[in-house]
Amino acid sequence: NCCNSSDHGLKLRIALGVYVCFISDFLDVFGGNLLIVSLNEYHSHPIETLTKIFNHIGVTKPNLEDLGNFIENSKTNNVNTIAKLRIGNMLNETAKLLDEFYSPY
Repeated sequence: NCCNSSDHGLKLRIALGVYVCFISDFLDVFGGNLLIVSLNEYHSHPIETLTKIFNHIGVTKPNLEDLGNFIENSKTNNVNTIAKLRIGNMLNETAKLLDEFYSPY
């Protein structure tokens, strides 16, 4: 299993996407006190998501103006857009291999 492989010569970045490995480790350390937030959830509803996180960890939420300013100042542009256009879409064979790799997780 590449999740916990000690063969660093493989240099497999693909294992970074196997979140189940990280979540299992976090559950071992923190038990059931784990809040999982998707990036999509944060991007779709940043204030609500941050409020949920603040409540989960037990800290006071900043006022809405400060929170809104933080979110607005934290936005970054996707700098890979031009490179993606040059590279093109993923090959069907590659998508199939990735689907097969990640399907157990």
